[in-house]
Amino acid sequence: MSETTFGIDGIASHAVRLWRCRPWNSNPLMRWPDRLLAAVRVCAVAVIVISVPIAGAAGTVTYSDAAADNHAERAALTMVHATVLEPPVLPPAKAQPAQARVSWPSESGPVVATVDVARATAEGAAISVWLNESGTPVTDPGTPESAVVDGIAVAAMILVGTAFAGWFLAFLARLLVERGRAETWERQWAALDGVGTEGDR
Repeated sequence: MSETTFGIDGIASHAVRLWRCRPWNSNPLMRWPDRLLAAVRVCAVAVIVISVPIAGAAGTVTYSDAAADNHAERAALTMVHATVLEPPVLPPAKAQPAQARVSWPSESGPVVATVDVARATAEGAAISVWLNESGTPVTDPGTPESAVVDGIAVAAMILVGTAFAGWFLAFLARLLVERGRAETWERQWAALDGVGTEGDR
């Protein structure tokens, strides 16, 4: 027999074992703790499967809202092309953005302001600056790609959280069942030892 045949037989055997462990199995030899554990596993898998479309819907709604907010924010702002006049001032904390003096043309003449820039920005570089209705520089609005990232992040958090909750529930149920099974075995062995001791007498 080939390795592929052995693999198929192994998968089939595993599937048969899983089917025999179903909680509604009519076999009287299947104990109620095993039925409870199988039922918990079935419920965990069902919850994970149901969470897939829910995560997709939540991710889609999050993306749509973020994209709409981004579009509205961009529509209220104006982008101008500015030139960096001097090297940026680097703050001590790397998480903080650097600042530099920049200039851009306007109807009333060149405008000079200090804005946030990337740390690697060089003097004389051309950058984009966003202005509000009063012409004051503001932070860059979110990009359309950020809306996609937000939607994916929400969907992923729901899927990962549901999968972890299902796994933990199944793990806890298995732990309790195995603990009860071990206690039952100990009681039965203790009873057998007692019977053997009385027989020796």
